Amino acid sequence: MKKRPNGFVLVTVLWVVALLAVITISYHHRARLELRAARYSLDTAQARMSARAALERGLVALRNKALWAQIAQDPSQPAPPHTHYGQEWAQSRDLYSAVGYLRPGPGFEHDVAQYHITDLEGQFNLNEIDEDVLASLPGMSRPVARRIHYRRKGDIDAGVTPQSFQHVSELRQIRGIDDAAWRGGQDESGLRDVLTTYGDGLININTAPAAVLSALPDVDQGTASDLVQLRNGPDGVSQTTDDLGFSDWETFRDATQISGHTLASFQRFCKFNSNYFKISAMATRRGGMIRSQCTAIVYVPDGSNVASLLSWSEESLGAP
Repeated sequence: MKKRPNGFVLVTVLWVVALLAVITISYHHRARLELRAARYSLDTAQARMSARAALERGLVALRNKALWAQIAQDPSQPAPPHTHYGQEWAQSRDLYSAVGYLRPGPGFEHDVAQYHITDLEGQFNLNEIDEDVLASLPGMSRPVARRIHYRRKGDIDAGVTPQSFQHVSELRQIRGIDDAAWRGGQDESGLRDVLTTYGDGLININTAPAAVLSALPDVDQGTASDLVQLRNGPDGVSQTTDDLGFSDWETFRDATQISGHTLASFQRFCKFNSNYFKISAMATRRGGMIRSQCTAIVYVPDGSNVASLLSWSEESLGAP
């Protein structure tokens, strides 16, 4: 019997070894992909839960709004309810860095879990705003303002039912509102920055930005900017502890020296207290490569420690 050549055996062994190597590499690659997917899933879940925790902490701050106002108020000189950005609820917090909040473990050193609260009644209510004021907003024109007014009020004779706006983004459906009007420019606010669908129609003079205040009749840009600067306090930065707020028209007039038609316009369109707020929470993992965001709209009755959730949304962004 002839013996098989040794070369054939060697080639066979080499093919088997190569096949085993390919299988090993394939399994190793698959294991790495599964490990990477598991880490991504874990990081996403951690970011999502941290963002939720930050939003919940924002809810606590709003529930305590009335309590903090009572603590800061001089009992001998009671003031009516008023809302401004110097109050405790308005101070943004990072739960990872602030004392007494979350204590992240190793690997979280470059991450955040923070919330920021804004006063929705510092903006014009799209469903309540006067047509003339609406037409004076940045990026708005009189024909577009008429279309919005027509949708809100309807036309009984023409059989058009009044239709309110449920969200400001519905403005994009109105003919004549383009991206520039919606988003604004580098030095100009867009419609998304000055309008809301919450509130009673009056704007909070303690929290409204200059772009909102200057849209009021008989209020020029200089007066609006000076008022915002006064509210920001000595450091000139909004939503810090030295921000100022007014509780009534007498203190407002004494502090600002505003009078005449400008004061009358403020008195017609403005107020001092708010009940609707937006909490924006964001948390990261892997130094910001993975992010999770939560947003909630909250209603807080005057003098109450109840914060009612009106809406909640969340999303995760980023990749490992």
